[in-house]
Amino acid sequence: RGSCAAAPRIAVFGGTGFIGSRACQVLVESGCEVISVARKGVPPSWAEDVWTKQVKWMAADADKEFPIEALGHLSACIDCVGTDPRELRFQPDEKDRAAEPFDEQVTRKIASVAKGAGAGRFVYLSISSDFHEGFGGAYEGFVNGKLKAERAAREIFGDANVAVVAPLTMTAPGALGDAKVALLTNPLVTGAVSITQFFNKAGWRGEDFMMKCDTTPPIAVEVAARAAAAAALGLSASLPRATASQLGFEIEDRYAQLSRGYEGSEVEFSDGNSEIVRIVEQAGSPAALAAAVTSWEKRSL
Repeated sequence: RGSCAAAPRIAVFGGTGFIGSRACQVLVESGCEVISVARKGVPPSWAEDVWTKQVKWMAADADKEFPIEALGHLSACIDCVGTDPRELRFQPDEKDRAAEPFDEQVTRKIASVAKGAGAGRFVYLSISSDFHEGFGGAYEGFVNGKLKAERAAREIFGDANVAVVAPLTMTAPGALGDAKVALLTNPLVTGAVSITQFFNKAGWRGEDFMMKCDTTPPIAVEVAARAAAAAALGLSASLPRATASQLGFEIEDRYAQLSRGYEGSEVEFSDGNSEIVRIVEQAGSPAALAAAVTSWEKRSL
């Protein structure tokens, strides 16, 4: 490349995890300088490609003291750290409640570190509003922790510099993920979902959000990673956000219930799988991301 120093320098906290590692890969392949910060300062076991050699793998615990100077000057930060809801299944309520203070505290610390390192953009990986509705409060601590983490990021960076990417369900590459997508895109399943959605829009309140959680085809984890990369590079900030009618559910009510408060704000909020796919189709392709990096480099010369 021309001037590596001019490329955007992006830190991915949780960069060895499910989404974070894919975000690192997408950013490297787009031409960014990438730093992964995670408890394990080594590439994930699945990654054996050449791109891993272009990432600075840092071993650090995000919820403990972290030396800002180790990051150098940042352009943006992607925060993939937080409680995994899969870890809360069949666990006592105490574990769910513990997720609330943890997610807020660790995000506040990461955002403060990123801000101190000069980052101009902060991208937070959260959870779709449908998750809370679908499980009827069963994951109350987890959801509240995500919401408080979002607010902490806004306090530190300001609404105009924060993006929240909130998928519902994701899948990794492989036969199992492909089989799940095939099942949930079967005409029998999609037909049943379409019927309940039709009656819901006509005023019937029988639509089950649990059904939506269970029958929404998962997006590939790389799609969520591309949405995060597009947000970090500022590509998706200018895209129009989906309206409640486009999403098909009474989003305004859920914003109020969850106190997300993004209606009318400058926060870039991508809520749910279909919205994330739309964002990636418009701003997250390999060509679009690479062009954004090239433009960034030219502005830095």
